[in-house]
Amino acid sequence: MALQTDIDLGVVARGPKGEDGKSAYQVWLDQGNNGSEADFLKAIQGKVGKDGQSAYQEWLAAGNQGTEANFLASLKGEPGQPGKDGAQGPAGKGFNIVKTYPSVAEMNAQFASDNIAEGDFVAIASKNGAEDPENAQVYMRSGNSMKFIVDLSGATGIQGPVGKTGQTGATYQPYIAEDGNWHVKLVTLD
Repeated sequence: MALQTDIDLGVVARGPKGEDGKSAYQVWLDQGNNGSEADFLKAIQGKVGKDGQSAYQEWLAAGNQGTEANFLASLKGEPGQPGKDGAQGPAGKGFNIVKTYPSVAEMNAQFASDNIAEGDFVAIASKNGAEDPENAQVYMRSGNSMKFIVDLSGATGIQGPVGKTGQTGATYQPYIAEDGNWHVKLVTLD
């Protein structure tokens, strides 16, 4: 099947040009106002308001007495009471491998009789080393079982089979053509 070198997507890139809207000055005139643009600008400008009282002046007006320093000091509250100390939590355990096993099966068979405590970590140290997928796995006692935590081996995974070669791809680039529609043209055939 031959690839098309130019495809009309049939989508108009631009709509028709709209009419220019009226200026704010023209809308003002249409509302029955008369005058120049300078008159219009004066008409939309509000009057300057009176300066309000400062927070200090409001404080005095509320019946307080003193200097601005007294006013500023009045804004600062007294320190609060210290909160109560919380209950002490249980002591944490550091990360420590308390036992190693040659396999997961042996760990599961022996950990209860080996006095592995709740939260203790154990590791698998296989005789086959990196060739054994269980090697360097870390477990933690959780209740009556050992819970897998992490594999520290960093072992390389098995390489999968080589895949089939994919089909040759094409690259198209969008553009707006003279007809006003979006098109895409063939740029490269990889």
